Amino acid sequence: MPSHGVLDYFQLKEYIQESPCGGFFERFMSKIKDYFKEIKAELAHVVWPSRKQTVYYTIIVIVLSVVVAYFLGLFDFIFLGGLKLLV
Repeated sequence: MPSHGVLDYFQLKEYIQESPCGGFFERFMSKIKDYFKEIKAELAHVVWPSRKQTVYYTIIVIVLSVVVAYFLGLFDFIFLGGLKLLV
């Protein structure tokens, strides 16, 4: 490979195939391309929730988070009071 000037694509491809790596870049890019094709095929099989379901489940998550936070805060307050009595 010449050390000066700009190589065009075909010269670079020829150099890569003759290199000790033996076309590593092309195999790597081929694997990446196959990976994204498989992702696209899998996403075609996904059943996405409706907007109504998404809103409903989001509200459930928020409500449960608030309830859990309330109970954790309550228990923290109780244990803090108990600890102050001991110390």
